[in-house]
Amino acid sequence: MLFYISFISKPVMKVDRGRISPAADAAAITLNTDLSHKEDQDDGFASEVKLRPNSNLNEILEAMKHPITGVAFFTQTPSLPCYTFVSHEALIWLKSHLDNNKNPLDILEAMRIEKMICHASGDWDRQIIPGFYLYFIVQQEKPVKEVSKPLLDLSAFENEWMEIELQGCNHLWTDETKTPNVPTFLRDIPSAQSWADYSQNKKIYRHSHLEINVNQKSERMEWGHVKYHTVMQPGYAFEIVVEWVTASGPIVGDLIWGWIRKANHCNYELISVPADPMAEPFTEKSDPLRGPIFIPLSEKFLSDRSVMFGEFAEESRADRMLLFQEAILARFGFLPCVIEKKYSFNKDVPKEYQYVHCSGHMFVLIRCSKNNYQFESPSRQEANVTRCVYGHTNNTNVPKKVGFLWAWNHMIPNKKWKSLVIKNSPDSELFQLKMLKDFRDFCSDSDERLTKFWEHCHELKRKSLKMDNIVEGKVK
Repeated sequence: MLFYISFISKPVMKVDRGRISPAADAAAITLNTDLSHKEDQDDGFASEVKLRPNSNLNEILEAMKHPITGVAFFTQTPSLPCYTFVSHEALIWLKSHLDNNKNPLDILEAMRIEKMICHASGDWDRQIIPGFYLYFIVQQEKPVKEVSKPLLDLSAFENEWMEIELQGCNHLWTDETKTPNVPTFLRDIPSAQSWADYSQNKKIYRHSHLEINVNQKSERMEWGHVKYHTVMQPGYAFEIVVEWVTASGPIVGDLIWGWIRKANHCNYELISVPADPMAEPFTEKSDPLRGPIFIPLSEKFLSDRSVMFGEFAEESRADRMLLFQEAILARFGFLPCVIEKKYSFNKDVPKEYQYVHCSGHMFVLIRCSKNNYQFESPSRQEANVTRCVYGHTNNTNVPKKVGFLWAWNHMIPNKKWKSLVIKNSPDSELFQLKMLKDFRDFCSDSDERLTKFWEHCHELKRKSLKMDNIVEGKVK
């Protein structure tokens, strides 16, 4: 079973100070990207204490250990050492308490190098990673008998705790420069598609064992596996895959519904999706009712701009077209989802970029090849997808159509699916069908909506360049 997590607007819940979090609860805490660093302070205590700009590491560490104004620590639990904290909380705390230009991440890393803090597994080589990563203060004043020690086994620790890196949120603990208000496909240097593209050596998924029978409702041995994205990035879907063999359906259902409830408390929505969301036609006998719907971009819109992105280098135009398609999807509420490559070796196969709507009710896939034509000897899957788009044809040397593959999430309960009726709409129109119709109209350039969007993006770039010129003139 596969799940996507998307952000929904709800009041942010605070994480209880000193709350013991078993591995099942760790996933829920991970989802809260706005982890509160402490409870409201009691009357009579300062709500914020600034450290001196020239404070050394020892002084900063002592301030972090303060029971009232310091960093929030987990209460003692067998799987965690004493004074364990979340790296994200520590970064936010340092940002609010240090009155200088030092990078909080550099300060924590310096503490690790000086062996003041360490990863909660006891691995000294594990660098400071921002996000839901657990570290503990090594210099402790408690008697040796009362000190809970780390496991000193990284694999055992990763099976117990779900640690996730948080990217794209450096502005929370550093003074980052504001990104230009220019669409990505019109920037001088187009940005990377996702964290997986600019972190080639980073694992996309982490695997661990999963305790299924958390509520002790079954007397049998029940267990499974879970894999999840190693990175959470705002604006991107986060994926959790649950796999099991020796487990019963009701027990798994209780576990999943417990996760969904906890995700809602943490300002997120957990949505179940099929293991193969797009149900691409791998064989000629694939179910046509589950196959994706191809939605092309207006041929007239593309032909009127015979050389799109002609002002940019030719080798960047394919990437810019993909970014343009992503901008269209973002306009309709779709979130990119990082997926594993289907081939581990170098093969001239189309790249696939998958997206999920923020409601979780529909998916979109963009297929991009290195050239603009079909292969001379296409794979069976490629031939089947081509047949769905172009119809029955033996001519494989035809230009690629630019567009999107659209699919529904068939794991949405029927009652919930039918409940999304647009109010005051003719014939009680369903939200999902209205979305598909509106997306098709936009891509076909109905009422010149696509053309106006293109012109609006170029206008944003012109305004940004004008503002840059004004700023440069003032500096001179």
